[in-house]
Amino acid sequence: MLTNETAEEERVMDSNELNERIRALEDDDQYTVKGIEGTGKCIPYYGWFWRDVDFDGPLNLGWAGRDGFDTPDFVGFMENNKWGYDYINASQEEGTEIRRLLELAVVSPRNETLQTVFDYMQTLKPGGKP
Repeated sequence: MLTNETAEEERVMDSNELNERIRALEDDDQYTVKGIEGTGKCIPYYGWFWRDVDFDGPLNLGWAGRDGFDTPDFVGFMENNKWGYDYINASQEEGTEIRRLLELAVVSPRNETLQTVFDYMQTLKPGGKP
């Protein structure tokens, strides 16, 4: 895991580029991530399409609990919470790790790197509203 001091040094792209690369991956259906297979997604998020995330600020993730439509009880990016789902306020360390894993996944997109992003995000727990 990256420390706060090394996180900035190890970033390979800015937030805009990371969003662009994630959006490009979402248009490619060659990847399968266990836990969200059949949703057309390889990065966990809520909604019909990828909405830009501010990776330079605190990450507020969504958790639908057992009521989730696509995949119940799953954690994902949720920039448009029209469902009223709970939020997970990622700590700085968790946000840094998510970004590091995403950067690895978009630089070297494979089922394994994308699965690692999903698996890590599923370890986070809900904690209220942002």
